[in-house]
Amino acid sequence: MRLIVFLVACVLGLPAAAEDFYKGKTITVTVGAGAGGTYDRYMRMLAEFWPRHIPGEPSIVINGRPGAGGVTAANYVYNVAAKDGTQLGLTLNLVPLFQVAGGPGVKYDIGRLQWIGNMWDAVGILAVSDRAPATSIEAAKSTEVALGCVGRGSETFIVPQVMNALLGTKFKCVMGYTGITDIDLAIERGEAFGRGGSWYSFLEARPDWVRDKKIIPLVQIGDKKDPTIPDVPLLVELARNPQERTVFDLVSSSAPFSRAPFAPPGVPKDRIEILRRAFDKTMADPEFLATMKKRNVEISPNTGEELQKIAMDLLKTPPDQVALLKAALEIDKDK
Repeated sequence: MRLIVFLVACVLGLPAAAEDFYKGKTITVTVGAGAGGTYDRYMRMLAEFWPRHIPGEPSIVINGRPGAGGVTAANYVYNVAAKDGTQLGLTLNLVPLFQVAGGPGVKYDIGRLQWIGNMWDAVGILAVSDRAPATSIEAAKSTEVALGCVGRGSETFIVPQVMNALLGTKFKCVMGYTGITDIDLAIERGEAFGRGGSWYSFLEARPDWVRDKKIIPLVQIGDKKDPTIPDVPLLVELARNPQERTVFDLVSSSAPFSRAPFAPPGVPKDRIEILRRAFDKTMADPEFLATMKKRNVEISPNTGEELQKIAMDLLKTPPDQVALLKAALEIDKDK
């Protein structure tokens, strides 16, 4: 039997030992967001089914490490986590773009991270409370609106910042929140009047806000609109010239990294192959899909190979486009 396993492994290009590596092991996934948010939830739902498709059926535990909009978690996995395939990461969707922009504190390289796959191309949103001093983009050009933010590398900061720089809005990012759950509590208390994130995070965690129009979506971020809010414009639709379109396109390119686990550099390729193929099988697992549908959770996966190419293409962003993005985010002022 061992000989058969060895021969099959050779045909697949995998060492026989790779098939046994995860037996009895625990995979720790460091999530760069606070507990209770959609990043944490998606990873926990994946952890229910993914091990069934990994040879050896390891257990998966989640380690929350919020900070700097996902940069803290990315830095940890890249530089500190074990490089044997037992420690992975899942961080915020604009963390790859933050590196391209030369953001402060970046100690990771998205081209060397080994992407496993993406569960969902999320539609981003910037939304404000019905109690906000301005409840439209035009009104926010003359009236300051305080928004809750989780860090410079996150959508909660980057989207309002580029809108301020290019469209003249007066969104004020209030830092220090660990996740969208904390920001939503701040909105309830009147400490903040809105936030970025996914529209799903409102539909899932605050359906009463959506139903009662207590939360007002101002703009969507991505290459497609959420069908439940078709009249809310995409960020790219607000561009008034090619320079603005360039920056908005870059910011909107984050969807393929919305819920995307990755491994640090140095993990053997055979183990990356095992994790990627098990991820792909999970995304096609009828029981997984039925469970997600029952939970009203969207799934629109990308493969690890697709993400690897997207990451490499991002790193090839022309210098003039990077300069526009850096100027909008005021990156050079941090140095």
